[in-house]
This record gives sequence, C-alpha cells and structure tokens, in this order.
Amino acid sequence: MLSILVTSLLALPAADAVKAADNAMDAADFLGALKLLEGLDTGSATPLVLERAALLRAECLVTLQRPGEADAAYADAIRVNPNVQLGASAPAKLVAALNRVKEKLVGTLKISSNLNGAMALVDGLEKGGLDD
Repeated sequence: MLSILVTSLLALPAADAVKAADNAMDAADFLGALKLLEGLDTGSATPLVLERAALLRAECLVTLQRPGEADAAYADAIRVNPNVQLGASAPAKLVAALNRVKEKLVGTLKISSNLNGAMALVDGLEKGGLDD
C-alpha cells in the first residue's frame, strides 16, 4: 500500500512533488522527502522549481548527516541560479553549507587569442582589446 502511495506521488507534476516533499520535511520524514525529490521530472520543471527542489534535497541530506551529497545538491541549486540564497529564517548551518559550496565553485576563466586587440564580452561588458 505504501509503495503504491509513493509511486503515485512520484508521478506528480514537478511543482506538486516539491510541495509534497516540503510537507514531508515538515513532518520530519526526510527519507520520504528525498524519494519525492529524486523522482522529480526535471524536464517539466521550471528553474525556480529545480532550485527549490535542490535546496530541499540539500536540507534533507544535511539533516541526515550526509554532507557530501548535500554539497552536490547545493551545487545543483547554484547551477540553476548562481545567486541562490536561503531565506532570512534559514538555520545558520544551512547558510554556511551553501556558502561553502559557492566558494568551492568559483573559478578562473582564461581566454586567449592570437588576434591582436581581440575582445570578449563578460557579463555584457567588453574585456580585452588593446587597453586591457
């Protein structure tokens, strides 16, 4: 009976599955919430739903003391929205974990060209050329 219920929940639209996972977390059913989030149809989900799902997955995994998996979930949220933030009421432990993953994902991009004076656009701003 329970597996039928879980299977039917996994067939929910992405936004409804995220809402059901959020409710499961409120009931302290972190494993159930993870099941719902793992079955999420990412193809039909909006970026906002994907971001929320990744953050919920990370919160579940932090609570279940699975930090490596939580870091991967936070990285998923950051890939969807590089400016992702947790709400003001989020526990400091979760905020610290998200910020730690953000710091790890920062890198350096080096662009080179054999064309004298070549320029590139970075975040809409011209970089390079003869002046840089």
